[in-house]
Amino acid sequence: MTRRSAGGTYRSAGGPALISLVLAWLLLIPAPALATAAQSVGTPAPPRFENSAVSATASAMASMAGGVSFSLTGTTPFPIRSASVRYHPVGQETVYAVPAALPVSAPDGSFSLSLVVDPRQDGLPPGLTLSHAWHLTLEDGTKWSSSVGRVDWIDDRFAWDVVRVNTVEVMIGAEDSSDRRDRIVAEVRRVLPEIERVIGSSATGPIRFWVYDAAADLAGTQTANTEPWIAASSYPGLGVTLAVIPPEATIEIGRLIPHELAHHVLHHAATSPFSAPPLWFDEGLAGWFQTTGTDQFPALVRAAAAEGTLPGVAALASSFPFAVSEANLAYAACWSVMTYVIETWGEAAIPRLAASFAADRTDDQAMLVALGIDQRTLDIQWRVWLGASGESSDASP
Repeated sequence: MTRRSAGGTYRSAGGPALISLVLAWLLLIPAPALATAAQSVGTPAPPRFENSAVSATASAMASMAGGVSFSLTGTTPFPIRSASVRYHPVGQETVYAVPAALPVSAPDGSFSLSLVVDPRQDGLPPGLTLSHAWHLTLEDGTKWSSSVGRVDWIDDRFAWDVVRVNTVEVMIGAEDSSDRRDRIVAEVRRVLPEIERVIGSSATGPIRFWVYDAAADLAGTQTANTEPWIAASSYPGLGVTLAVIPPEATIEIGRLIPHELAHHVLHHAATSPFSAPPLWFDEGLAGWFQTTGTDQFPALVRAAAAEGTLPGVAALASSFPFAVSEANLAYAACWSVMTYVIETWGEAAIPRLAASFAADRTDDQAMLVALGIDQRTLDIQWRVWLGASGESSDASP
């Protein structure tokens, strides 16, 4: 998926997108680490540049089946000591550097380099535009880098259409029914302003929301060790969500669209470069915005409280269990905690909590500023509200 203009359409037939850039430099003039010029997809490559020093051509191809393939061919007067590709999502600061196998030096100085990466292994889902450049060191110590190129890393297994709703770009199958498309778009249009109002913040930049028909289709976008129970995967820092909404399961529209959009808005409100809000706040608030899919939560939480298996607030702060039943209970417990917070302190507590967590405080410090209580006290009061006795065994000391 790539950012397109409003009303743009994806019509991918399954083939990789190819861009070729002509790269040129003089060895007497050091090139910058990353050149500012970039070739956009679809822009004709500049004429090939040649001189007595170096001449080279780069290309990049991306497909779900083969990953992203980078290549560089040309000539150089000195053997290559090291070579790598550095790439990152456009608009992001984290750079991934991958070394390439060195070519065999030819008598005429010609060389050919190639490298294949799977961005999923670096936590990068399809639906991004990747910026990339080659970096070489020659045997004489000269260092240079290529001009910056761009390649679309999208799920080309399917044909996609894009419908823009404010800051959200809904990516939906080109063959989907107009009724289903209208339902999804209407839910985005309904719930996004409500989420932004309650959180007191707006998501910046486009949110690219990819809608898959089946769980198997979503699984193909994930790494091998991904939890088997996920129905959606959001990357708020990248502005991407991948969600499964089967054509026959309209109930998922009211569950997944509010839930995942809330993650994006809260990320911009409550996340700093050095900290992120606890999961009981992030997942609990996302669940609280759902219009479907929470009916079983109260009974699930009450039963766990009666059996002594209800996780405490501290246990809900970081990661969720891998097992399906335990994960369902964790989601239900987070929803219950946030329901208690909102019923006790009102919706005004949400932007206070978001701002406090964004200020690089510990969880306890952030809660004391926003609510006047720490995590352990919240755990005790929440259990009293549920009618459970005592506090959880995993409560903070």
